[in-house]
Amino acid sequence: MINNDKRRLGLILGALVTPPLWAAGGHYEIDDAAIADPGTCQLEAWYTRLEGGDYAINAAPACSIGSLELTLKGDFLRAEGWQRAYMLQGKWLGRELTDQRWGWALSAAAVHDRTEDRIVEYVLNLPVSIPFAQGATVAHLNLGATEQREGPRQRAVRGGVGIDRTLTAHLHGIAEVYGTDRGERAAQLGLRALPVTGADKHLDISYGRTLRNDADHWFIVGFAVRY
Repeated sequence: MINNDKRRLGLILGALVTPPLWAAGGHYEIDDAAIADPGTCQLEAWYTRLEGGDYAINAAPACSIGSLELTLKGDFLRAEGWQRAYMLQGKWLGRELTDQRWGWALSAAAVHDRTEDRIVEYVLNLPVSIPFAQGATVAHLNLGATEQREGPRQRAVRGGVGIDRTLTAHLHGIAEVYGTDRGERAAQLGLRALPVTGADKHLDISYGRTLRNDADHWFIVGFAVRY
């Protein structure tokens, strides 16, 4: 049996969507009020290095139809053997985010653990995104709930705040703090590079840690491409 905190980091960490300007998404936990353009698909993938030599590999293909985005995310954690999980998420865009107007969305997801061959978690989330300075800075606010079904069922309220700041035409800075009402807290800080202005791809690098005295730390590198 692996450490529960590492299991959650390796198998559950990461939001699942990519908005215009790549303002959040990928491995970041805080979601945004945006989906991919209707009729398009995207692929995000990232590698997480955990303490003690453990690591996780994640991939999240997604496609949008109208105001609905569907994502299938695969998580593969290497810690005392391979652990595998899959998340299926549907996200509905309620109000489109622009440089001048705040937006909101609603998502629901189920996590299936391949090792146990059953659904182990349900997730409901309401992201709200608010632009500032003509969209140069965007604040993402999340509020939702989870139900974990491993052992006795446990329900929790979850939420957090993320900030995306445009530093240059090719570079964004992203920071977030998130947690649950059960005392779980964590933060991530990273950079996102857009090699070509307006191109449908980006590269990520970030550092994260849990917010407690015996903190766990992790490093992440990833990429995304839209087609």
